[in-house]
Amino acid sequence: MKKSTPKQFLLVNKKPILLYSLQKFSTAYKNIKLIVVLPKEHINVWKQLCDNYSINIKHTIISGGKTRFHSVKNALDSLENKKGLIAIHDAVRPFLSNSLIKKTFVESRKKSCAVPVVNLDSSIRKVSKSKNINIERSTLKLVQTPQCFDLPLIKKAYKQKYIPSFTDDATVLEKSGCNINLIKGEENNFKITYPHDIERAESLYKILYG
Repeated sequence: MKKSTPKQFLLVNKKPILLYSLQKFSTAYKNIKLIVVLPKEHINVWKQLCDNYSINIKHTIISGGKTRFHSVKNALDSLENKKGLIAIHDAVRPFLSNSLIKKTFVESRKKSCAVPVVNLDSSIRKVSKSKNINIERSTLKLVQTPQCFDLPLIKKAYKQKYIPSFTDDATVLEKSGCNINLIKGEENNFKITYPHDIERAESLYKILYG
């Protein structure tokens, strides 16, 4: 993003991006326990934003780690619950729906995990030093969050030693020997990564909410 402000603190329609996810989860399930994982040096920044924007959604703040894996592990280690379900979500995906949140919980109750994915809409080529070849895109999916899991199962998976290929929670669970249950995601549930994504988010907000 090339900005000093963390992406989750940037504004969409004059509100911090992180707030949208908190609002969605808090309205999807009234008694849900919310945990926000942040770099230690940014915790006070978020607390100030909560004051500035009158954010009163109850949540616990946990210090993150050096990678996404370690940040999620910190959050999991903070939980005393021995049973239940947990949804892990990227804070910079502000336009997930309540129905997607509920679907991940319902499906993970049935199959221990639920990972939303969407189809690719562009042709794909695999590039090597000597050539490039077409890959059938119907065999590939784009992975989204929230990814929902049986709590004891994902906590056990996060006891593994970190490896760089752990790019999301599904890869961690898969490495522990479990199958991943894929469910249909949402096109609007995109990740804000680049500056033009903020413009896209502003436009989508107007379409969705007027």
